[in-house]
Amino acid sequence: MIFHKKRDFGELISDTFEFFKTYGKNYLKTYLTINGGVLILLLILVGVGFKDIIGQAFSSNLAGESYYFEEYFDQNSGTLIIVSILVVGLIFLLSMISYAFPVLYLDAASKTKRNDFTVNEMFEKLKAKAGKIIIFSILSFIVFVPLLFITFGLSAVLIFLIIGLFLIIALIPIFTAVVNFTLFDYLTTDNGYFTALGRAFGFVFSKNFWKYLGGVIVMYFLVQIIVSVFSVIPAFISGVSAATIDTTGEEMSTLSIILIVVFYFLSLVASFIASNAIYVMTGLMYYDSREDLQREVHFDEIDSIGKNV
Repeated sequence: MIFHKKRDFGELISDTFEFFKTYGKNYLKTYLTINGGVLILLLILVGVGFKDIIGQAFSSNLAGESYYFEEYFDQNSGTLIIVSILVVGLIFLLSMISYAFPVLYLDAASKTKRNDFTVNEMFEKLKAKAGKIIIFSILSFIVFVPLLFITFGLSAVLIFLIIGLFLIIALIPIFTAVVNFTLFDYLTTDNGYFTALGRAFGFVFSKNFWKYLGGVIVMYFLVQIIVSVFSVIPAFISGVSAATIDTTGEEMSTLSIILIVVFYFLSLVASFIASNAIYVMTGLMYYDSREDLQREVHFDEIDSIGKNV
């Protein structure tokens, strides 16, 4: 598979699937192994730390008993605060790894043409870039969160006009492309964060804007279809349990609570895995925009032809 080349809209979609066809087994194996410990720990924390809250949400309060959320929070505020901080920290760690892993994998695969990277190799690449990943996360939070609020606010003001509706639909894909382009440029070059950010805006808001916007929207739609399959199951269990409680007055069973937590966890895992399709495609978009890298590949091909003559 050639990474550094120009692609039209259709090729961006088809080459994303081609990537997973060629590299998917190794990619997902290393991705899930590295993230697995964090995901399992997150499941344990949510299941143990918030078990009573989940049960309370569908049983006691709905049955009209005196065991209200306020009482539970007052009696367990310290534990809930600690568990919440740990959960947020783990989600943040998981998000950083999930964003950085596709960048480093595509970079390594494009340079070596290998599809047999070991977990240790990819972990070492992540560890080597840990400082940059943390800096990227902090600076992106400072830069993009206020910008997102401002642009969404302006879009909300213009919602009565056609342009406002368009902006709201386009904002998330545009921000996704800019953030991912920034991360690709920041982690795979010697550029500083703000240089990478400026280049990302230049790449996205170029003659390729509509191609990139359309690609991200289509991939978001496909990812949401996949994720919704997993998210419907816990919603169904919750609905059935709530209906049973209203009818019989019984509290939600421990098994139902466990099933809800497990399926929500699976939904989270499915979301993280499926989102890789978006990250990989934006990586191919980044390579599509890097004409200097495409020239290097072209020259390498000419050199290889000369050597084989």
